[in-house]
Amino acid sequence: MFQRLVDRLSDSADLSSRNSLLLRFYFLFALVVLYFTYQRAFAWGKRRRSRAAFYASVEQKWHELLEMYNENRDGLETSVAAAAILFLAASQNKQESDPFVLPTPEKLFREVRPPREHFYVISGG
Repeated sequence: MFQRLVDRLSDSADLSSRNSLLLRFYFLFALVVLYFTYQRAFAWGKRRRSRAAFYASVEQKWHELLEMYNENRDGLETSVAAAAILFLAASQNKQESDPFVLPTPEKLFREVRPPREHFYVISGG
């Protein structure tokens, strides 16, 4: 059966344009190709629009949070400073009743050196 079909198609008198079934198949195939081309071409734009909408919403939320931060800035900075002091005190095993001792400069800096003396060497006589 396949051989007969191939023989009929290879015969120049039986052109594919005269075969209505084959023409319908070509037309359906062309529609499928156009559909996938359309999907591929406009998927990029759809993804770009969705990403733009997402980043716009992220920026809007960021502005809302920034407004809330600016309204409560002083209280937040005070809370952060208090938490930092408590954390440092706890890390050094300090108690509230311990006396306050200023740290030595060597503890804050790697080393403390006095300034060097500068000598001016004049060569020649």
